[in-house]
Amino acid sequence: TNIVAKDVTINSGASLAIEKVLTISGDLTNNGQLVFVSSSTGNGELGPVSESSTISGNITVQRYMKNRRSYRMVSSAVTTTNSIHNNWQEGAISNSHNPNVGFGTHITGATTDQANGFDGTATGNPSMFTVNVPAQQFEAVSNTDTNTLTAGDPYLLFVRGDRSIDLNNNNASSETVLRATGSLFTGTKTQNFANASADNFVMFGNPYQSAIDINSVFAASTNLITRYYYVYDPNLGAHGSYVTIDLLNGSNTAGSSANQYLQPGQAAQVKVSGPATVVFNENDKAPGNFTSSNRNSMSSNNMLTVQLYTTTNFNNGGPLHDSFGILFDESYDNRLTYDDATKPMNFHENIGVDHNGTYLSIEQREMPQPDEVYPLYSAGYQQTEYTLKMTVNGLEETLLYLDDRFTGISTPLETGDNTYEFSVDSNNALSISTDRFSIRTEARLGVNENDLLSNIRLFPNPLNGDIFYINSPKLDGKQISVSIKDLTGRNIYQQTLECSANTIIVPMGDNISSGVYLVTLKHRGDSQTYRLIKE
Repeated sequence: TNIVAKDVTINSGASLAIEKVLTISGDLTNNGQLVFVSSSTGNGELGPVSESSTISGNITVQRYMKNRRSYRMVSSAVTTTNSIHNNWQEGAISNSHNPNVGFGTHITGATTDQANGFDGTATGNPSMFTVNVPAQQFEAVSNTDTNTLTAGDPYLLFVRGDRSIDLNNNNASSETVLRATGSLFTGTKTQNFANASADNFVMFGNPYQSAIDINSVFAASTNLITRYYYVYDPNLGAHGSYVTIDLLNGSNTAGSSANQYLQPGQAAQVKVSGPATVVFNENDKAPGNFTSSNRNSMSSNNMLTVQLYTTTNFNNGGPLHDSFGILFDESYDNRLTYDDATKPMNFHENIGVDHNGTYLSIEQREMPQPDEVYPLYSAGYQQTEYTLKMTVNGLEETLLYLDDRFTGISTPLETGDNTYEFSVDSNNALSISTDRFSIRTEARLGVNENDLLSNIRLFPNPLNGDIFYINSPKLDGKQISVSIKDLTGRNIYQQTLECSANTIIVPMGDNISSGVYLVTLKHRGDSQTYRLIKE
């Protein structure tokens, strides 16, 4: 249970395991063994500590890792005198040595076993990284045999499981607990990023053995873009995925349990506007906010959410790989602002909004207008069969379509959940093109517009090539007059074409310059005109 006390003393030879929240108003003296326990259901935590309190003796903190072979962003709540190797690798003497079952993990980075403290592998690929902020890259740590842990220092760590894992088996995994022993950090902690530039991402670590409220942390910090922060969720994708947290309400588009409460032993990222500081104070602590019980999916009255799955994962209830959201409101701005969340890149699958070359995981826009196009960015495919799940909330006055430029398929998106299955071929450049997909808008037809020329869609639009398609579900098998004029009124195309499989193929020719064109369709006295953009 939670423990509230003035002074706590652990005698020599005695031990105290904290599984909930310990709150003290006096001193904490450890002459024996004090362990803050971490499990799948919660963390032992230390509540806010006053400036007059003292904490003495070495204390052990744990961080539970579920059975998931994934990257994690991690930190320590203690500063150790012993090496990373003696703590998170349990002081093992070889890559097959497992001193304490269920504890520790392999940290790799050398082909020779135990060179520089690393567990040797055939490739020598590193599994523990820091961030080079000016270069905006992860860099492998140099060693684990002399480097120690400092409270709050952040790392990206690939966790396979405990040290029973066979390093020759790339599918092996297990749950484990990382533990470190040293002086427990209390008080104010400032993490400086003096070499950061505007729009850089920086990685910061939780220095406390307590969940912290990121909104409270950011309020005391400098030069941070405080609307969003980024958690790496090991439960997503094949080896984890970034989740963008909207700090207005702690929500996200991925259905992740991550929210505004950063857990003990956890690190995260934030975007900065220049040289920055992240400042932690005792009153930022929010013990008891364990993320598995605080799921908060993003939802808005006018919102489009897109989630990328492998088709196997989608059909079998598996995790998504990436996601993004577009929120619409008359008060929002279509220009790029700090109310839009820049997308951090996953190691594998990525999907987001392409805002004139800036990739976004959350975009805020004015209410949609007819004939708008929202280009998407997608990359990093590792499989061949994928499914997009697209959820439309509100937007009753707008028709949304997903355009697939590779297949030529245009899919209407109705209110609620929509799915689109697609294949990729790594040997086909068009199949894996980063601009393969886009979202397009049209105004909904009124009650008097339910004729044969309703629900017409032109794609791709904008047009890069010389051929475009007209999707016309009510005209299948019929002859349609198609004429195209430029904005001066000059007629540049006039043909009667047949609609087959709900599609009319329009070859414009190879001498059409870039610009805006008006496409008019006529059938039995009815006509309708649409705008086509030629890039």
